[in-house]
Amino acid sequence: MKRFSLLTTSVVATFCSGDTSAEERRRVALLVWISAIGIVFLLLFGAIALYQRNLPLFAFDLLTAIVLILNLLHLRHRRNYQLNINTGLFFVTALYIYLYTTGGTEGTAFSWYFTYPLFAVYLLGARSGGIAAMLMLIPVFLVMAHHGDGGMVIDYDLNFEVRFIAAYLVVVFFAYLFEATGEKNREELYKINHTLEEMVAARTRELQENIRQLAKENEERRKAEAALRFSEDSLITVMDSLDATIYVADVESCEILFVNRPLRDLIGKDLTGRFC
Repeated sequence: MKRFSLLTTSVVATFCSGDTSAEERRRVALLVWISAIGIVFLLLFGAIALYQRNLPLFAFDLLTAIVLILNLLHLRHRRNYQLNINTGLFFVTALYIYLYTTGGTEGTAFSWYFTYPLFAVYLLGARSGGIAAMLMLIPVFLVMAHHGDGGMVIDYDLNFEVRFIAAYLVVVFFAYLFEATGEKNREELYKINHTLEEMVAARTRELQENIRQLAKENEERRKAEAALRFSEDSLITVMDSLDATIYVADVESCEILFVNRPLRDLIGKDLTGRFC
């Protein structure tokens, strides 16, 4: 599963650009895998149809496989995702209708019809895909109305057709339900992520404002300290230049805090830090 996930990621990166949304990447991955699997089976069944001398079915299988290959090449170079999804699904739709109405090989091709709702809802979304899947019942009803008319249209048993429609509707229902639930979950997850992003952005702005305010306060403090040092240096310069002996001591502890130059020269040493 891990290898398949890595392979899917690599394949999607080939067909998608850097700014492709997660939802588009998911649908592109589905389109690529469905097309790849479909091409393999179409070529295989086309070869079987050719062996059985069913030339119309062979031509239809081969044409659809070529269209899917060209569609993937166009997807890789043009990256027009919705157009490629619609194109691929259109030709698959035509193929499925042909397989059901003609019966395909030995009248067993109807089984592929059950996979159509899965492709439709996964590629088009729950609503559009569900509508497309329901529209695929029109050819089924037309075949039912064609009983006994001969031609290329297969003559299914009425009991089979009723059971086929019932089974097909069950597949449509569960495919729609699964995709609709997934879309709802993805929408809720998007809202949660969007809310978290807004919270992070607000918190980031708040932190940036705090950093700017702190930088401003630090700058003001630095200027104040510089002004204080300048005042102290100026005072010391003045006191050292006076022709008088001056010292400053703490009133309570009697610790000498400052001794000017004339007093230091008179005593011969600096008494700063001592007690008087």
